[in-house]
Amino acid sequence: MDDETAWRGKLYLNGWKPGAAGSFDVTDKATGEPLSRLSLATPEDVADAAGIAREMQPKWYGMPYDDRARVFRRAAVLIEDNMDELATWIMRETGAIRPKADVELKMAAGILNASANMPTEAQGWCCPATRGGSVWPAACRTASSA
Repeated sequence: MDDETAWRGKLYLNGWKPGAAGSFDVTDKATGEPLSRLSLATPEDVADAAGIAREMQPKWYGMPYDDRARVFRRAAVLIEDNMDELATWIMRETGAIRPKADVELKMAAGILNASANMPTEAQGWCCPATRGGSVWPAACRTASSA
C-alpha cells in the first residue's frame, strides 16, 4: 500500500489501467485533505471486469481445494498483520472511529477464513429426526433431494 503510484487514479482490469470515466479525489473526512485518487468505472469497464472474472472462473474452480483455501487464508493474514495501517485508512477515508474500523477488519478476516473452510463443510440440511419415540442425531438430505 505504500507505493500508490502503481494504482493511483486507476482501475484493476488484468493490470492497473486508467478508467475511461476519469478519476476523483478521496479525502480525509477529518481534514478535507486528499488521501488519494481513484478511478471511475464506465459500464464498459464493469462489463470488462465481469468478462475477465467469467474467463478466470474455470481456472479458479479447477484449482485444488487447498490452493484456493490458501488464497483466502493468506488474505485474512494480510488483514490481521496490517490491522493498524488498514484501520487508519478506514478512519481517514470514512470518518469512522477506531472500534468500528477494527470490527470491519475482524469481520473481513473472519469471512475470509470461513470462506476457506466452506468446501469442507457438509452440504444440505441436517434436521433432528425421531424414530420409534427415540431421537436420532439427524436426518440429512441434500439440496438436490429437497
